[in-house]
Amino acid sequence: MELDIYYRLLPNAAAVDATRALEAFCNPSTGLKAYSTAKHTADFRVRLWPRGRVMLTAYYQSRAQLFLCQAYCLPHTAISMGIPADRVKGSNSPLRSEIRLTADEYVTHLQALTMAAAASWQAETG
Repeated sequence: MELDIYYRLLPNAAAVDATRALEAFCNPSTGLKAYSTAKHTADFRVRLWPRGRVMLTAYYQSRAQLFLCQAYCLPHTAISMGIPADRVKGSNSPLRSEIRLTADEYVTHLQALTMAAAASWQAETG
């Protein structure tokens, strides 16, 4: 599987399980696709099916012990989920928010951030 490298880099089984659950959720019926782009420094991405806009990226930063995520939702959406405001900021990239999550927050918020990003895209593009 293309996500195997990413799974090996994750800090614990709960983070692996959360990622696998989102990967399983992503299929043609949900309109989302989970994948990885890198062979040596793996990241996790979710895009609209099959080749649409990226909704979320995640990369585990082992030194900081945080996940760096970018999502297509506005920062206030992430903050409203309970993610501390000091770890959420706007981004100039097409993905509007940059979010740093602890491993526990990653497990708790990964799927909700993805769904919020997809909902933001749908609201804007109809």
